[in-house]
Amino acid sequence: MVNFVWVYNIQKATSLLTCNFKTPMHKIFTPEDVIRFAYKEMSPAEEAAFTIELADCDETVAELSTIRNTIEWLDETAGHPKHSTIQNLLNYSRALRIENTSIDGLSVEVVLN
Repeated sequence: MVNFVWVYNIQKATSLLTCNFKTPMHKIFTPEDVIRFAYKEMSPAEEAAFTIELADCDETVAELSTIRNTIEWLDETAGHPKHSTIQNLLNYSRALRIENTSIDGLSVEVVLN
């Protein structure tokens, strides 16, 4: 669920953000909104409103650029498991089997390797 903060007074809005507002009722985008935009997690209506914000606010553009650069860096530097590690996990998983048994009248599932 997304909470929206609306500003009805331009004087209050300019004291909250340094971007200029053209309408009396302007949505304030948070850093979380910038991240949601970068990861394409906004609804089409939110995305359209945020795109307008990008056209009007250089600070938001700079923040979005920083976040996109960070995402790209993380994608490039993220380690990937070795093929042998994946094979070992798959082999271990295939070797496991579950057997139903009964102990003192109770039904028990036992995992065997």
